[in-house]
Amino acid sequence: MSRRPRLNHTSAFKAKVAIAAIKGDRTLVQLAEQFDIHPNQISSWKDQLLEGAADVFATSSSARPSTPEVDITAREDRRRRRRTVGCKMTRTELIIQLLKVAIGLAFGAYFVWWSLQVLDRLTPEYDAPTAVVARAS
Repeated sequence: MSRRPRLNHTSAFKAKVAIAAIKGDRTLVQLAEQFDIHPNQISSWKDQLLEGAADVFATSSSARPSTPEVDITAREDRRRRRRTVGCKMTRTELIIQLLKVAIGLAFGAYFVWWSLQVLDRLTPEYDAPTAVVARAS
């Protein structure tokens, strides 16, 4: 099994995931499937958000950096890439290849059967000499 490449998530994405975890309306597994990350990562980001929540109110509003835009298509690209990593064939091409193998095996079995039938027709009848066994009376 190949490992996924290391991904660097934006702080806005981490905050979005952590807030969804704090809401508690869905389980960690459901959130992990939705955001395409490991449940342990969600727990870690949730803990970081809870620890740093007091710092939000301690700083002035002018000192806070603006939140960057969240790239929604990045998650879709990761999913698409994950589906095709290590696989150069589409599903249709894979089915075609499997059918070719199945047909080849069926044809091979038929060819063996046919060649045995031909060989049976070509070989002359050979009657083994019967041994005469003298009965001792």
